[in-house]
Amino acid sequence: ISVIVPVYNKEKYIQKNIESILAQTKKSIEIILIDDGSTDRSSEICIYFSDNFNNVVYERINNSGVGYARNEGVKISRGKYCIFIDADDYIERDMLASMYFFVQNKKCDLVICGMNEIIEGEASMVVNESINETGSICLQDIVKLNLKVFHSCGNKLFQKEILENKNIKCIEGTHASEDINFVLKYIYYSVSAYFINRCFYNYVRNENSVSV
Repeated sequence: ISVIVPVYNKEKYIQKNIESILAQTKKSIEIILIDDGSTDRSSEICIYFSDNFNNVVYERINNSGVGYARNEGVKISRGKYCIFIDADDYIERDMLASMYFFVQNKKCDLVICGMNEIIEGEASMVVNESINETGSICLQDIVKLNLKVFHSCGNKLFQKEILENKNIKCIEGTHASEDINFVLKYIYYSVSAYFINRCFYNYVRNENSVSV
């Protein structure tokens, strides 16, 4: 699995993000950090991890937006599967192992899991974003999932072969609707999907969060 993380000025969050990916029970993963021209300590933190962990790849690009950074990550990825994690979010330890298990055993094109929405403030609040039972899900029913669960790229495991063969890319040059556009294009070319009713993905909502 290639875990692609676009990073732009996320020094407050990026260390926790990377550590949550390194802590995964599934070890055969690569972490691709695409530094989108950060001007804070994000670059320094990313370089530290790439220097100290063999499965962490760091690449710096000129500031071009989330879509371009994700596309660049897919381009250099070596995994059979890709997942996109936003730099201010983090994931539970068994997320990737669970998603990999189902994509292998159910022979599906897409695996989706539930999410926790963590609202920053004086007291952080966790909102569980998972209402469907674990099991196969019809592609047309994916749009009926909770809005964030449906829209987000971070809680979905994609097959790289489909991304490449169907030329599915994120919209570049914009900061709005990258996720939903990408997800809909991928669903269009998919045959089957599987939903895991576990909130593995932690979406941290703050004033600088990427809109989905």
